[in-house]
Amino acid sequence: MFGLKYKHVALIITLVASLSGLPGVPFFSDITLATAYPEQIKITCTNNPQTSLTITWRMDCDTEYCHVQYAEITSKHPTPYDVKTITAEPTKRSTPAGPIQMYSSTITRLKPGTSYFYRVGCGNTWSEWRSFVTAAE
Repeated sequence: MFGLKYKHVALIITLVASLSGLPGVPFFSDITLATAYPEQIKITCTNNPQTSLTITWRMDCDTEYCHVQYAEITSKHPTPYDVKTITAEPTKRSTPAGPIQMYSSTITRLKPGTSYFYRVGCGNTWSEWRSFVTAAE
């Protein structure tokens, strides 16, 4: 249909339905599709926030293999150095606009009270480097 992907057709149909005032159809401003760039990146504490945490994000990616990269921040290395990579677990979610892919990965064996760089992504598409600090002992 005019070169549109399925998710775009679903979005157009949902937009028309929401504008027509059908009950139970969310207003179009409440509907978002995932993009090819990592977004809605969230850090969640685990049972041991001194040594581990979980990072979750969404992304429209054709591969199931996305990753988290992280590295300790030190005075000797104020930019990412000795970067470690771990694979994220994919989860498909359904939305009114179409399916989206969520990713989640738990980083373990971190040092208490320590600053780290991290980024998330798939293939050649990565978020910007961000940072977090683990809980102190």
